[in-house]
Amino acid sequence: MSDFYPRCRTLLGCVALLLSGSPSYATQVFDARQGDMELSPFYAWSARVPAHGALLRHQPLPASQVLQNALIGERILYSSTDGLDGQSRIYASAQVFIPRGQVPAGGWPTLIWGHGAKGLADVCAPSWAGYSQKDQQYLNQWLASGFAIVASDYQGLGVTGPHPLMNVPALAFSMLDAVLGARSGFPALSGPLFLVGHSQGGTAAIAAASYASSYTPDLQIAGVVASGIVFQRHRHAGPLPDDRDPADSEGGDPSSIRYDLLNFMVAQQLEPELMDEDRFKPDAIPLLNRLRTACTADVITDAIALGRPRSQLLVMHAERYQAFLRKRPELIERYQTFPRLDFAFPAFIPIGASDLALPASNQLQLVKDICDAGTHAESRIYAGAGHGDTAARSFDDAIAFARRVQRHTAVACPRDQATAQGDH
Repeated sequence: MSDFYPRCRTLLGCVALLLSGSPSYATQVFDARQGDMELSPFYAWSARVPAHGALLRHQPLPASQVLQNALIGERILYSSTDGLDGQSRIYASAQVFIPRGQVPAGGWPTLIWGHGAKGLADVCAPSWAGYSQKDQQYLNQWLASGFAIVASDYQGLGVTGPHPLMNVPALAFSMLDAVLGARSGFPALSGPLFLVGHSQGGTAAIAAASYASSYTPDLQIAGVVASGIVFQRHRHAGPLPDDRDPADSEGGDPSSIRYDLLNFMVAQQLEPELMDEDRFKPDAIPLLNRLRTACTADVITDAIALGRPRSQLLVMHAERYQAFLRKRPELIERYQTFPRLDFAFPAFIPIGASDLALPASNQLQLVKDICDAGTHAESRIYAGAGHGDTAARSFDDAIAFARRVQRHTAVACPRDQATAQGDH
């Protein structure tokens, strides 16, 4: 592992090391170098932003973006809290999908959905770009099972301001405030609430579970289903098992440079004086500029076409960037650790046995820590499932978990790790 990648073990390589915030970004200032674009007037808000969780506006989605099993699909703009300084008012965007059929007594049970990482440019916001085929299939299954969906784009994605990616407070506030705002415009969303997500969204679901009791105490969360979670322990809790960097695990794959590109853009949110040349050789600069206006999938295509291994594209020891990285312990502690794991509701953690980005040993440690904190949690490892497969592979178990929770059936932690490892 290179000197640049000490203690990296997250989905996006060292993005975990670059998570942080600055009061200078507490206001939503347009910055094209951080992916800001003028998508449509819907995503702009010039009036005073009210307290978090208020619905600012909503409009129907284009017919092509309405999920097949949804009767109604709309995008919403709502107020939230800046995850960088923890106090400034911001606005964010999301989607609302209402299933077909009769509204059940008590209202629709509702998924608060966290999407996986799409990129940093506004054009990547799912409420603007729509979902991948895989995401559509997964969400349509929940709709067909009688669940409504509220799906945040997250802070800074779609709207003005930088998207801080794996920033735990930002993800939590975006998720929780989205359903608060949606409920004020769609009163049928009054049933049990389930936090659900994968990858960046799995991190967002656990983040929201961690903040729910203090940030939105009146929201009655019923349970959380999260997979592919970027998990960092507090410094006093000791190291995590497995210290791999996902980019290293991909060997000579030219597309692994995407981790470094995402890392660097998040770093520049903090320290704009960082120059592109502090991290990248000339052949990589067009890929970095591409990420400022396009999504990760587009950059992967360009990187594969370039055909250069990441080792040939990186500047390894530029002092300005190394000085920034030396701040990582403080930044991780503040912005990527979950403040609490003792949830007032049960959790289900599906784990991909073949996940190279976030290995099973890491996820099982999270399950253990959640159980040790007093949360009732279940876990299952899915044989042969890679990072991108775990959510789909675990759907039947996820919906069964949600049904049991709705029936108030007890959920219990495994007696030992072997219990959690029943291949499926």
